[in-house]
Amino acid sequence: MDRERQRDLLPEEVLRVAQVTLIGAGAVGSATAIALAKMGIGQLTVYDDDTVAGHNLPNQWYRHQDLELPKVLALQAAVVGYSDDTAFTPNTCRYNGSPLAGIVISAVDSMASRHYIWRRVKRYHPELYIDSRMGPELSQVFTLCNMADDAAANYERLRMIPPGDEIPLPCTAKSTIYGAMGTAALICASVRRHLTGEPPLGAVTMDWVNGFAMTEAY
Repeated sequence: MDRERQRDLLPEEVLRVAQVTLIGAGAVGSATAIALAKMGIGQLTVYDDDTVAGHNLPNQWYRHQDLELPKVLALQAAVVGYSDDTAFTPNTCRYNGSPLAGIVISAVDSMASRHYIWRRVKRYHPELYIDSRMGPELSQVFTLCNMADDAAANYERLRMIPPGDEIPLPCTAKSTIYGAMGTAALICASVRRHLTGEPPLGAVTMDWVNGFAMTEAY
């Protein structure tokens, strides 16, 4: 794929060897996978045990012909169609605790899953960890590059609320496509900063309705 228009921002030699593990292929995960492939990420591994349902079509990167297919297999077909140089490894199961390396992105929708992933991140120390969270019109992206420093400790203390303490949302007000795409954009910008040697932004919050953005250090 000819990526001339981004070459000065995203060096191809760095992208080609980048290894990303994406956990979750729903609204945020599916948009992130497509964006990472178009960026030129060399290796992309995705975990998700869900299948494509009708209610996924408005806010996730799936098509009518993908209905009832495993999400990761439908996403693999899309990635192959959009990018011919990303090695895509689909896993039609939940992340099972296997070793993590490279860049790890959490795009799950429950705190219980985040706690499980975070325990493995602390154990395996990947080079970068990105935790994404999305409401219908609000995005948060937390980025960590050292799992043993004060930022990681503060992230765990301040951001890892107990499972079950999430604010419940009605089924008809959980997700929007612009929220998902915006969250994916923040994730990919964090990946770009890391690959080009820039420090992580920390905690980024974006309100897509009111145009409010906030960046905080841990």
